[in-house]
Amino acid sequence: MHVHMMELGKSGLKVSKIALGTITWGSAIQEPEYYRGLLDACLDQGINYVDTAPVYGPAVSEALLGKALKGIRDRFILQTKCGLNWRNTEGSFEYLRNGKNVYRNLSAASIRQDLEDSLRRLQTDYIDVYVTHRQSLTVPREETIGELLRMKEQGKIRAIGVSNVTAQEVDEYQKITDVAVMQQKYSIVVPKFGDVLFPVCKKYGITYQTWGMFEGGALVSRAALDSITGPDDPNSKKSVLLHPAMKPYASSLFDALESVARKHGCSVANVVLQYTSTKFDNMNLLIGSSKVRTIEDTCKALEVKLDDEDIARIDEPARRFLENYSPEFDRAYPVNQEQ
Repeated sequence: MHVHMMELGKSGLKVSKIALGTITWGSAIQEPEYYRGLLDACLDQGINYVDTAPVYGPAVSEALLGKALKGIRDRFILQTKCGLNWRNTEGSFEYLRNGKNVYRNLSAASIRQDLEDSLRRLQTDYIDVYVTHRQSLTVPREETIGELLRMKEQGKIRAIGVSNVTAQEVDEYQKITDVAVMQQKYSIVVPKFGDVLFPVCKKYGITYQTWGMFEGGALVSRAALDSITGPDDPNSKKSVLLHPAMKPYASSLFDALESVARKHGCSVANVVLQYTSTKFDNMNLLIGSSKVRTIEDTCKALEVKLDDEDIARIDEPARRFLENYSPEFDRAYPVNQEQ
């Protein structure tokens, strides 16, 4: 089976419609051989696009990926990020991650150091897609982009991407260079970033790479919803889908998803992925999978062809869910801060 290929923005890079995310690499399993098995499964399925970041771990995900890629590096489009580091306290404090104080810094010197550190950990001499992880509030955009363009001229990066951006910030990038990909959250129950940013991506021909479409696993089956005991259940904080006040609307959504899954003889996750991909033409789907069978099942989703009736069937409970979504949930679920 081969996953459909697409061009990443206007970069000329050909990537698989599904990309492998590695944010969890090293959290439970530390053996590079295990992750080599995942990469081999990706190649078997036609997935050639893999995403990481220095801050995942921190440094752990990149180091494991570098080892797992030995001998097959040239078969992948490799994406990593810059602008979040724990080397020093320069820039603005972002968060505490795995015991490290992380700072946001997109100065030329800082992102050059990020790049050199990433190249070393990933055991490669170039990065295909280099993404600014959080946008700088203190460094002029021209300084950041100028350094990215120097890296490109030197052959150390091939394309530029952005993450956690506003529409105005994308305009500022596009005045100077082409952005190939924008990485941002999007899901059936949290569509707000797409609502704002799909038009910007369309305007400039940027690929929207969505993460979080399965709501951390809450949208793959009804089990997570059924397990919530009440408002004090800690799991209810994992996704707005699991908020006790939203249970009737979430339940109706699952009724529709399960019904469409039965019709097509596939998993609910397959339906969620295919339905999500209908929301924007130029969308890349980032899945954080740590099991071979999940990668294989995810790829089956692209064989599922939803018709207008299926889409309408899911649209209705999705619309009701969003109509009953409370603005205060945005404070309880800071969904843009997970990556």
